[in-house]
Amino acid sequence: MLDFISNYFSDDPILSKLNIRHQPTIVSYFLLEKGFIVFLNSTDYNEKYLKKYGKNGVLLLPESITSKQLVSLKKLINDLSDYDILVNTDLKIVDGFLESKTLANVDHDNDKLIEVITNNYANNFNKSK
Repeated sequence: MLDFISNYFSDDPILSKLNIRHQPTIVSYFLLEKGFIVFLNSTDYNEKYLKKYGKNGVLLLPESITSKQLVSLKKLINDLSDYDILVNTDLKIVDGFLESKTLANVDHDNDKLIEVITNNYANNFNKSK
């Protein structure tokens, strides 16, 4: 993520100051503020844990998404079909803590995940028509 930021946002007064010491969720927060969708792979690839828990990740969604982003998001979700995915929205900093709303926690059910996301953002797509 930091390479992406340094390549595309080197002039941004906040993003350009982020570094390896910042937690991935904080870096993600600022990308979400710019309208990006972020997936954080939280899989522990230690063989023992991978066998027991499988692959896991957190999908962080901005306040609104475009229909073009939805198409890309569907492709991403299909690529992550072997992951258990926690979907969070409404990230905000409250009293120094990062808070979010859990939209869904989906275990290997791409269709359900896409349905939940599409329903959550339905008003966005209806407004753009």
